[in-house]
Amino acid sequence: DKSALLSLAEIEVYHVKQLVGLKSLHTLQVEFHQTDMTNGKLCELTCIAQIPNLTSIAMVLTKNWLTADAMKHLVTIAERCTQIDYDLAYNRILDQGAMLLVQGLNDLPKLTSIKLGMHATGLTDEGGHWLGTLTHARHLDLQLSRNQLHENGANRLAKELLEATKLSTLTLDLYNNNIEKMDVLCATLQQAPVLTRLCVDLRGNVLRDLSPVTALSSAPRLRQAILRLDRAYQKRAQALCNSGMGCVHFQWLC
Repeated sequence: DKSALLSLAEIEVYHVKQLVGLKSLHTLQVEFHQTDMTNGKLCELTCIAQIPNLTSIAMVLTKNWLTADAMKHLVTIAERCTQIDYDLAYNRILDQGAMLLVQGLNDLPKLTSIKLGMHATGLTDEGGHWLGTLTHARHLDLQLSRNQLHENGANRLAKELLEATKLSTLTLDLYNNNIEKMDVLCATLQQAPVLTRLCVDLRGNVLRDLSPVTALSSAPRLRQAILRLDRAYQKRAQALCNSGMGCVHFQWLC
């Protein structure tokens, strides 16, 4: 009962239940990677919400059997928190799950920092739209790689996020989707009123034109914008940099 942070990996559900009485526990990290976690087992973990002073929860739930219905349990777990980090990669969350998760999290006004790992969870443009409607976060990290988002979904996501006037830092991982154009995406993010830091990963997409990223250099408060691209675009990006890109930087990752 003396630790403010507890990190547990390769544990069973009953281990977590024993933490409910820890009054000094503020930050909890638990890992259930490929452990045959089901919606029912996740329901048992809603006891985490009873930890009286918990403010931050990180859960690795990758490669399990979770579906859209499990999202209500994740909302319950987050009820006392100001910060959450949920990695749901390789579960069949689908657009319905994204909707249920967002609707629930929007009822938690204390929640100001959100990271959602939605890698390969069956999302389409509709799911991207729902994730854009997260309203309270000042810091938002959406890992949406290996889904089925087109530029329409990315654009709707950005337009919805523009309504989140508190958003200060944004990370969008759109690796290996179906995005070809970035003009609306960049023009929309350029208008974000208090956005100071931005990172967008567009690797694995076939991009027609890089010039729309120049719009980000005139964003009102943006101090740093990082775009991660495939090395095939390096020459075109360098030409843009030569003409001046301000706060916009490129990263080349293998």
